[in-house]
Amino acid sequence: MVKWIIITVLGLIILGYMGIDIQKTVKAPTVQNNLAYGKEVAVHVWKNYLSEPAKFLWKFFIENIWKKAFEIINSKSKEVDGKIKKTAGSGFFCELLPCRNHWSGFYLLIMHPKHY
Repeated sequence: MVKWIIITVLGLIILGYMGIDIQKTVKAPTVQNNLAYGKEVAVHVWKNYLSEPAKFLWKFFIENIWKKAFEIINSKSKEVDGKIKKTAGSGFFCELLPCRNHWSGFYLLIMHPKHY
């Protein structure tokens, strides 16, 4: 992450020394038209071609991989005498809850410390 910030800053410095004004270039009417067209095409492709397969793949991933992984993690612990006893794993009890306040399909991972 830091590497990309440094590369970006160095790139901007080099462009400045070469006399290229990025702000003027980005605000140019031709560039604005091209960016607007690119956004329009991207939104069209997403809505008409990619959104349904992406939603299907996301749901498949959550149902068949993500939830199953947490079922396996949680099956590694047993409740003995009212306390969760660690039988294997990292020392956390994992719970996967749907986020009702966010875009549908996202889940919230809750990790509780296990009681030994």
